[in-house]
Amino acid sequence: MQASNAGGVTTLRTGTTAPLAHDTAPPASAITALRCRLQTCTLSIAAADPHAVPLTPALDGFYAVAVKCHKRRKAHPHTLCHRTATITLAVKALAANAFHASASRLPYGERIKFAVLASNAAGLRQARPALRYATLHKPRPRRRRTGTH
Repeated sequence: MQASNAGGVTTLRTGTTAPLAHDTAPPASAITALRCRLQTCTLSIAAADPHAVPLTPALDGFYAVAVKCHKRRKAHPHTLCHRTATITLAVKALAANAFHASASRLPYGERIKFAVLASNAAGLRQARPALRYATLHKPRPRRRRTGTH
């Protein structure tokens, strides 16, 4: 270490520091809450990187759902098939290790798989994504009150 001012220059020798270790531990994430109302689901996500305390891990969120596709055939023009569509979620950081994501216009009656995968600045990814499943149901129609007061 070297310091200088108008009176001169002083040099002080400090001890050596250990070399920085490579980051070998992948980050971890978990879906802590899944709330669904009508056709919208909101996810609360917790993520942490054990070796990079000041850095927040990057999260990739997505959901997969079975959707209908039309097959064009001469004999059966209205035949339906099902395929799995994977849609990316926009994940927002709330705090150092807390994240939030939401998906809207989800289909009723289909099983929806929500997944979150964490990665850090070293390029390490979580081994398996954090998963949660949900099936949305149509709301029951409200009964109209009939009668006199």
